[in-house]
Amino acid sequence: MNDTYTITEISKTLNTHKTKIRRTIDQLGIEAINENNREHKNSPKMYDNEAKNSIINQLKSETRAEQEQNKSETRVEHEQNNEIQQEMIELLKERLYQADRDKEELTRALQEAQQLVNQQQQLSLQAHNKIGILELELKDRIQEEVYKNQFKNKDKKPKWYNIFKKNK
Repeated sequence: MNDTYTITEISKTLNTHKTKIRRTIDQLGIEAINENNREHKNSPKMYDNEAKNSIINQLKSETRAEQEQNKSETRVEHEQNNEIQQEMIELLKERLYQADRDKEELTRALQEAQQLVNQQQQLSLQAHNKIGILELELKDRIQEEVYKNQFKNKDKKPKWYNIFKKNK
């Protein structure tokens, strides 16, 4: 079993980016085994199993802390969403109640308007019937007058008769 690991190997093992591994190493203050005896400055730094386990434990605790923070944030967001939803529900209930009241008012106004239309139609019908009766009465009176005048004028000679009579 390999007792030394490079940052690349640790990052592949943990499926984490190398930068995060480097930051964790710096944060923990871990020194590489070959820090002072590397041939080149660009040669990979090697870390022992203890350093690897420290890195793993640190990342696990950070992950747990992030998860707890995410849970807390999620819980807060959920509570805020619930409050918003409750406010929306109350607002919608108020609007629904207002819409029902408006509907009732409109229904009453429509019924009143229908009643007024019915009354107007009845009055119009009564007026039309009254006009018809009055017209019939007028025709009857006119016929009576014509009939009376015919009997009065039967004895009288027409004017044209008098005109011709004088000239003779």
